[in-house]
Amino acid sequence: MNRLFALAIPIVLAGCSLHDQIEDTAQSWQGQRLSQVEGAWGAPSQATNPLNWTMWTMGNDQGGWVVGFHTHTADQIIDDHVVTTWGTLPNDLPSELAPKH
Repeated sequence: MNRLFALAIPIVLAGCSLHDQIEDTAQSWQGQRLSQVEGAWGAPSQATNPLNWTMWTMGNDQGGWVVGFHTHTADQIIDDHVVTTWGTLPNDLPSELAPKH
């Protein structure tokens, strides 16, 4: 039982680490224009809805991330973000979600 617990900790920490990296990346887009994110990440998975949220989904059926950005209506400046995950996250961060340097 202790071995199973010891193996589970690195897996959980790796998932948290990837989530934290994506959270940091999403945070780094605050104040930027939505078109800049589209230029770096490609077309969004879900277009802007009536509440001004634009979403990107990355991963596969087994696990991945949804990153959403909220913008002001007129100038499309990002003023908020959300990051959610599902399933078992891939071991590698998608290159388009790598934190900006």
